[in-house]
Amino acid sequence: GSALYQLPIGPGKLLPVNNKGLNAVVGGWQVGGIFTHQTGAVAFPLLGYDNASIANPGGNMDRPNATGTSPYLSGSARSLNIWANKAAYTPAAPGFYGNVQRGSFTGPGITNLDASLHKVFNMPYNERHQVSIRFEAFNALNHPNWSAPTLTYNSSTFGRIGGTNGPGSNGGMRQLQLAAKYQF
Repeated sequence: GSALYQLPIGPGKLLPVNNKGLNAVVGGWQVGGIFTHQTGAVAFPLLGYDNASIANPGGNMDRPNATGTSPYLSGSARSLNIWANKAAYTPAAPGFYGNVQRGSFTGPGITNLDASLHKVFNMPYNERHQVSIRFEAFNALNHPNWSAPTLTYNSSTFGRIGGTNGPGSNGGMRQLQLAAKYQF
């Protein structure tokens, strides 16, 4: 969801400011935001070795068998070091494919709020000349959006989340930006 709202400050607004100088500073500001909340990326576990003995040149895509146990841990049992339940999987018999479906695991969801504060100042020497000031905060709440856990069955890091997921080189942690633009 997204919203843009002009603050009701200035001449003819809910909070009138009749002083030209004061209105130039406090009037005409806009606040905006984009809120995103979505489920995590889908993934599926891999064995990490060629169990079906097909020597696939594109990589090993052998999957384990499901045991019927939930792959999701809950409550205090779940942490960044143990996010997925390894007991939910077992290797298939040698020479066979596992029965776990592709996309059978959903990683952690994403929650993000991008916010902005914006104002356009008209230049006193020419109405068509303007300066636009914009302050933006990406992931304003600095909410960590965790990446999917490692789902390679024979890995010592199975079930561990190794980083964050999001735009930018810092994995989507809070970024602040201030910009000015002169229009003529």
